[in-house]
Amino acid sequence: MASMSMQRGILITIVAILAHSKPTLALLNIITSALPSPFLPTPLATSSVVLVDSSTKRTLAPTISPLVDSIPSIKLSSSTKIDSIYTPRDAKKIPSGFVHMCAKIGGYAPGPLWESTTNGLTPWFENEGDGTYIYYNAYESKWFLENSSGAGLYLASPNDSLLLPPMRGWVSVQGQREGAPRISFT
Repeated sequence: MASMSMQRGILITIVAILAHSKPTLALLNIITSALPSPFLPTPLATSSVVLVDSSTKRTLAPTISPLVDSIPSIKLSSSTKIDSIYTPRDAKKIPSGFVHMCAKIGGYAPGPLWESTTNGLTPWFENEGDGTYIYYNAYESKWFLENSSGAGLYLASPNDSLLLPPMRGWVSVQGQREGAPRISFT
C-alpha cells in the first residue's frame, strides 16, 4: 500500500500535468496505470475524459471527491479579522460568491467562466461562516482569496503545490503586504 506522502505526491504530479497541458486519453491512462493499485480503487477523473483502472478494468466515474476528502482544511490568520477555518470543496462546485460576481458584472454564465478560470481539478476552500473562499485561478496562475460577493481581497503565487494554497506570500489586490493572511493546515 502506498504511503500518504507518496499518494499526495502522485496527486500533485497528476494535477500539475492536467493543469499545464491538454492531456490525451493515452497520457491519462499511462498515469493511472503507473499508480499503485491500492491507490486508485476509487474514482479520480475529469468529466472530459474517461479513465480506466488498469487493475480492475473499471471505468472511473467523473468526480474528484476522493481527492477533496484527502485535502486538509486550512486555518487563515490575519490582522484584518478574516481569521477562520476554510474547508476544501470539489472543483466542480462553484462558489456562491463567484456566481454572485458573474451576475453583477454582466450576467455571465458562471459554469463556463468557472471552468475556464480554474483548472477543474484543484479543490477550492470555503469559510462556511461568512462565505469567503480561496481558489486557484489557473488563467492567472495565482491563488485568490475573495469575499462572499466574489470581490478579490488577496492573491498569492503557488509554492510547491496546486492542491494547497501557499502558507505565506499573500498580498492585497492593491499590492499591500500589511495585514495579509497566513495559512496553516489543520
